[in-house]
Amino acid sequence: MFEPMTTGAQMAVFFNAALIGLLLGSIYDVFRLVRLGVKKHIWLTAAGDLSYFLIVGLATFAYGFFAAAGQLRWFLFLGELAGGTLYFYALSKIVMAAAGWMVRLLVAVISFIYRVLIEPLTIVALWIVSSAIKIASWGLGQMGAGTKWSAQKISASARWSAKKAGVGARKLKKMTKIRKKVDEKT
Repeated sequence: MFEPMTTGAQMAVFFNAALIGLLLGSIYDVFRLVRLGVKKHIWLTAAGDLSYFLIVGLATFAYGFFAAAGQLRWFLFLGELAGGTLYFYALSKIVMAAAGWMVRLLVAVISFIYRVLIEPLTIVALWIVSSAIKIASWGLGQMGAGTKWSAQKISASARWSAKKAGVGARKLKKMTKIRKKVDEKT
């Protein structure tokens, strides 16, 4: 019914299965990195575990189907176990340390870009908006005492907009200081 596998073919299947075990170990580390980076949530953990086990099952089935002629042999499972074990004891710590370093580098680069590009643009945009509101509230104040409420409403609306845009009190104070310096110079 089935052709017997030679010893050489069995060894090849075993070593290739060990390589698959190494690969599956590295895929597990990717799931582990995601789990470390995201807040603990039971549904996310369950979805990640289910996804990983589906990947492992499909990889084992596909390799057993194509390489071992559809025969699930014990040395196929032993090879995957040996490869995964080798990965976790020899390479996982190195890979996780390197991945942690890369994540810290990425966070530093994004933080630098934010500080250099985004934050100044936000301050300038808020300065423009606050100047426009200041001019509008001054104009409403010039119209008469009955419009004082309107000027206060516009100012409150500006503070609410800044808060919704994620601008904290420190940035608003910084923006106000910059606006005062510019007003003094002009």
